Amino acid sequence: MTDRPSDNQKPSEDFLSLIPTGALLEVLPIGVYACDTDGRIIFFNKRAAEIWGGAPDLGENVARFCGAHRLRDADGAVIRHEDSPMAQVLQERTPFRDGKVIIEKPDGSRVAALVNIDPVFEAGGKFRGAVNCFQDISSVERVQDQIARKERELEDTLAVLPAAIYRTDADGRIIFYNDTACELAGRTPEIGKERWCVSWRLRTPDGLELPHGECPMAIALRTQEPIFGQEILLERPDGEQIPCLAYPTPLFSEGEMIGAVNMLVDITERKRAEEHQVLLINELNHRVKNTLAMVQSIASHTLRSNSEPKAFVSSLSGRIQAFARAHNMLIKGPSGTELADLINDQVLLAKGLENRVMSGGPTVFLEPQLALHLALVLYELGSNARQHGSLSSEHGCVSIQWDIEEDNQSRNLRLTWRETGGPSPSAEQARGFGRSLIEKSLRAHGAEAHMQFLHDGLLLTIDLPLPRFALGAKFVNPLEVNARKVAAASEAISLKGMRVLIIEDEPLVALDIENMLQEHGCETLGPANTVENALKQVAHGGFDVALLDANLQGKGVDEVAAALTKSGIGFAFVSGYGSDGLPEEFRHAPLLSKPFSAESLIACINTVVEGSPTRDTASSIKSNGH
Repeated sequence: MTDRPSDNQKPSEDFLSLIPTGALLEVLPIGVYACDTDGRIIFFNKRAAEIWGGAPDLGENVARFCGAHRLRDADGAVIRHEDSPMAQVLQERTPFRDGKVIIEKPDGSRVAALVNIDPVFEAGGKFRGAVNCFQDISSVERVQDQIARKERELEDTLAVLPAAIYRTDADGRIIFYNDTACELAGRTPEIGKERWCVSWRLRTPDGLELPHGECPMAIALRTQEPIFGQEILLERPDGEQIPCLAYPTPLFSEGEMIGAVNMLVDITERKRAEEHQVLLINELNHRVKNTLAMVQSIASHTLRSNSEPKAFVSSLSGRIQAFARAHNMLIKGPSGTELADLINDQVLLAKGLENRVMSGGPTVFLEPQLALHLALVLYELGSNARQHGSLSSEHGCVSIQWDIEEDNQSRNLRLTWRETGGPSPSAEQARGFGRSLIEKSLRAHGAEAHMQFLHDGLLLTIDLPLPRFALGAKFVNPLEVNARKVAAASEAISLKGMRVLIIEDEPLVALDIENMLQEHGCETLGPANTVENALKQVAHGGFDVALLDANLQGKGVDEVAAALTKSGIGFAFVSGYGSDGLPEEFRHAPLLSKPFSAESLIACINTVVEGSPTRDTASSIKSNGH
């Protein structure tokens, strides 16, 4: 309805004649009513009465301005009829457009209505009243409320996610971001103004600057295609650069793109892990080559001092096993290797000599490389004492003592090895690889070794500088290691005719085991190099004990261990794993650690035959080194 009648409209004395009140208004789906200049309702259609919840009386006693029982604004506050939109139009004589009001019916129910009111003028311009066209938008409101609620729920969900998430409209303007996005970017973007990304600056993985208009989000909006995991560097205002993966995804409504959502995943820890992995691989490569070089050197020098093949094999085997045992100790804890444990592990003595070796000193931890070199020195000292020194005689003894000497500038370890009650040192002891190893191997660590051959045995003093971590805060008061006893592995026994099944996937190791066993009179079966072959051998039987590798071509041996147990056949694990690497259900079985000597292997067989493991979980049977 227009504000003013056109010039060709004929004037009318009757206001109602200005309103088409025929059947057309009655069938309209919207409510229509008219008020005169005093606000009295002079007409309403059927739909208006339905929305109001009742039909008002026309005439002098009718309520003015509105036929509703009560009006409320969009927030629910009551609007007096004389303050209603109709009253406003009658007073100001100007249209009222697209206003929202709440109509409360007599029964208390409420209807949301969209209101449009026009003033009515005669042809001559005389003001005659106003017409209100209003429609029930409750269903629309409910849908909009549901949509708004869903959007709030979505935004609330996105807000608490640990990933950085933000949304843009179709033009790339940021319309939402969560707290994690702000934390990642180190800033708070301006809603509706900034475009493409929440970051201050972007770079490629190579460090080149990446304009926001070329970032993954901008490309996804431009191509209307999602991007999965493009790597970028997000630069914060403080200059810190954070590696991220971007996952921008366009959003569509009825086929039309309405914006996009982007998730930024911080991959800093992954990058560090990758860098750490590279460092570990390089370090492993370095350590393996160094280890092989050390083994090569040990073999070369051992050959020079042992012309007989049997003596060479025994001496080389003992030194390599000392080296291997030291490696095993290095992985037991992050604080390093305790000196007392190293002495206990490396100075392996023959049976019956437990009370002839005394050791004591404060708790000291050694870093890995130093521990390896000192392990070889201790092994040489123990081996020499058993073969040529004080422990080769009936009443000889060895004392191993150490202490810490420290001042404001340094901390030094002094270790004293003293042999007494033995034969006078021979010329053989005064030279050879053993002495060279003892005197020279620790020089790289700044140590000095002083060796004296007294009339009743060797006196060796080692002075070694220590780093600060070697004596931790919890060891401020040194704990004395009193009368530490060092025992040897079990002596070999006769196993002639014993039938042993070898289950091992490394051919050279299997051959070595076979030769060792056959030299001691055993009969060997196998080797079975797969789980399947091992199960067949166990099912076939014909053997007394089994030696079982803990891993066969990448597969666990739980089934094989179970089959042996079910058959009542004793077995021992032969493996480079520690007891933690064994099948949990069978950790009670003896464990022979690789590499090993023939004596250790025979002692292991003896333990299996007697059925008496040396400890409750997994009996770790180590080489006696000779």
